[in-house]
Parts: sequence; C-alpha cells; structure tokens
Amino acid sequence: MDKDTGTEQTSTRWSNGVHQFLQLKHMRRITPESLKAVFISNMSFFKRYKNHIIGLTDSLGSFDEQLLLDKVYQLRFFELPRFKQELFRELQGTVTISQDNWLETIQNALDREIKFELG
Repeated sequence: MDKDTGTEQTSTRWSNGVHQFLQLKHMRRITPESLKAVFISNMSFFKRYKNHIIGLTDSLGSFDEQLLLDKVYQLRFFELPRFKQELFRELQGTVTISQDNWLETIQNALDREIKFELG
C-alpha cells in the first residue's frame, strides 16, 4: 500500500535481479525485470512541480494511472504516434545450466528468428 496515495501496489517488484533471484529460489515462473518507472515517482514529480509542468515525453503509465493523475492534478493527455514502427519484441526468457548451454540457446533462438523473418 502506498502511504502517499493510498493506492495498492500489487505489481511492485525488486530491481537489479533480486525479484528474479527470489522467483528462481522459490521455483516460480521467472518474469523479466521491468524498466517502467515506479508509479510513486510520477506522484512525487507532480507534487513537486505541479504548477510548472509544460510538457513531458515518454509514458505516464496505464489508463487507470492517467485517470488518477487527471483526477488529482487536472492533467490533459494525448497520444503522439511513433515516427517509426517499434522494432523491439521481447521473447520468452530461458534459464540454462551452463554458459555453453546459454550460448547454444541464444544461437538456436537467433536461428529460429532468422528463419521466421525470411519466411
């Protein structure tokens, strides 16, 4: 529970691989580390600069988070289309038992992707 907003933070994760280490230790499905900014940082930012913000780039969170920001700070949002199509595509993660196996897994994944792209 966030003490500043009263918002339940069900998707909070540890960083620097700690979350993935605990998932591995407890034999859980490993999820990728999130690069998304922490929600409270948005709240802290708007509290600090609320009357001095002219524009922002990047993402302001999910639709529900934007609704909260609109309700609290009366913000207006719009989506700006990308200049180029996003090329990044995240593949399912894999845990290997050795460095050799890791390199082989990477090579196999690359081979599959190249065959897929070439049709």
